[in-house]
Amino acid sequence: MQSFARVPLEGGSSVLFEVSTTPDGPVKAGRLTDAIHDLPGNL
Repeated sequence: MQSFARVPLEGGSSVLFEVSTTPDGPVKAGRLTDAIHDLPGNL
């Protein structure tokens, strides 16, 4: 399953970044909460 990093923005929205650990391949379903990692908003 692909992983994502989420950067929260003011106003409640956020930006998602896809984190790829392998070359392009099939997407496997899983729990979204296991795939998204929160990052601090002040990068």
